[in-house]
Amino acid sequence: MNHQPLRGCQPAPIRLQTVRLCLEPLGIEHLEAVHWLWCEAGVRRYLWDDRIIDQSQAAGPLKESERDFSDHGFGLWGLYRPASAVLVGFCGLRLADLFPEPELLFGLGEVYWGQGLATEAAQRVLCHAFEGLGHDVIGAATDAANLRSSRVMECLGMRFVQRADHDGLDTLFYRLSRTEWRMGQLMSGE
Repeated sequence: MNHQPLRGCQPAPIRLQTVRLCLEPLGIEHLEAVHWLWCEAGVRRYLWDDRIIDQSQAAGPLKESERDFSDHGFGLWGLYRPASAVLVGFCGLRLADLFPEPELLFGLGEVYWGQGLATEAAQRVLCHAFEGLGHDVIGAATDAANLRSSRVMECLGMRFVQRADHDGLDTLFYRLSRTEWRMGQLMSGE
């Protein structure tokens, strides 16, 4: 029996879940909600260098996410509370020029800050990257002034690699290997 997928047929992007969140693959059909989130003052401060973007600028990363899900099994996931249609944030992986490996991204609407949701979502995405997709290393970067994101990366067990200028911004770079991630899982008892 032939178990090869039909030409032109792509597997559906994977949905992920945590104790408090449902992670749904984001695509262009989520443009309005994502644009609204990305224009919140606290979100855009570091994500868009405090620029208010228009919907066409928000559409680009969503189209890339759709392509990444199709080609690589990862992209950006929308974060939702169970039984709610309200987008509380996003988390995912992308291929970018900052790292040879996938880059972890995350962000939450301001009213959801300080609840551990970014860490929870990122842990689930890392599990998918390392255990589901077999990646050896995941990178992440944040503006040096973004202390909340730095704390999330440290809580995830990511290792600080360097502080450098990226596009005129003081940027912190982190990495996490599958081995380091597994050791962190053992230490936490998961």
